[in-house]
Amino acid sequence: MKIIGVELHTPSLNELSALAVLSLIYIVVAFLLANLASMPVTTLAPLLVGAVSGSLAGSCGCSILKYGVRGAILTAGFGIAMMGLCSALIYLIKLF
Repeated sequence: MKIIGVELHTPSLNELSALAVLSLIYIVVAFLLANLASMPVTTLAPLLVGAVSGSLAGSCGCSILKYGVRGAILTAGFGIAMMGLCSALIYLIKLF
């Protein structure tokens, strides 16, 4: 599939496994930093969303180095979509 000229593909099982491990590393480091700095984890949430969505975009074949500005726009789109999903989930959880 092509979006704004960037060729995307469905991530393989190996890429998804690497994404899961990398996301877990991001989360552990964020919790450790929040604990050491005595700050709430919510202050690091945007960084976590950005790191995970950027990794997801990369595993789908989006590369800023290869596609330049179009790759950066698409990677930002991944981040915006993930932030929207997270916000919707938080809203739904608060309803119940």
